[in-house]
Amino acid sequence: MAKISIKTIALSTLIATTSTAVSTAVHAADEYAELNLGIGRILFGDELDDANHYHIGLGHTLNDRWTLELVGSRYDADMQDTGIEVKGTQYRLDALYHFGDESWRPYVAFGAGDQRRSPAIGEASHDTLLNAGVGLKARLARNWEWRTDVRAFNSLDEEHTDIVFSTGISFLFGVKSDSAPVREPTPVAYQETDSDGDGVLDSADKCPDTPRRYKVDSDGCPMKLTETVSMNVAVVFDLESAEIK
Repeated sequence: MAKISIKTIALSTLIATTSTAVSTAVHAADEYAELNLGIGRILFGDELDDANHYHIGLGHTLNDRWTLELVGSRYDADMQDTGIEVKGTQYRLDALYHFGDESWRPYVAFGAGDQRRSPAIGEASHDTLLNAGVGLKARLARNWEWRTDVRAFNSLDEEHTDIVFSTGISFLFGVKSDSAPVREPTPVAYQETDSDGDGVLDSADKCPDTPRRYKVDSDGCPMKLTETVSMNVAVVFDLESAEIK
């Protein structure tokens, strides 16, 4: 009963922590899913010899700091005393918190899951694992990432702790490319026009469409021209006569 209570409390704590991260997450502009393939070495804390392992994980970013990840791993180990082969399988849910925004991103990780051990002779066993550790990610290209970490796995049922070293490659789905910089439009100098060609710009022309044969004033309107004319008139009439010839 004590073990069941500890397992319940541990799993509840993990779910509450990850739920809080989800509820407070603000989605990043570069939100993506992550498929991770990796290998590593397990240093067992019980009667098994150290062994290699391989794993596959599928993660989803909540924001630029938090990632949730489902992981499945497998290993083949031998018992120290008898040499009996034991096949181990683990399934777990992890939360990763990242630091920094550069190509190199350290992170801390924690999670919980289930482990099944199947010996070649005897019955299979199950135990609940809690894990915690630190790691580092390095962006290799827009859709590729290298990662490595070291974690401690504690069995709540068997009361032992394993140390696990892992490294692997991740393919990132849905990564958005950097948007091209938006160029500001080049300002175009505004040039006023003289539509009727009278020498007065349209903005000041009060008489548009004036025929070009007319001389215009400063308002673009035809000018009234005046001219003073003088002439000499010769009046011819006979002497002592008022009749003009």
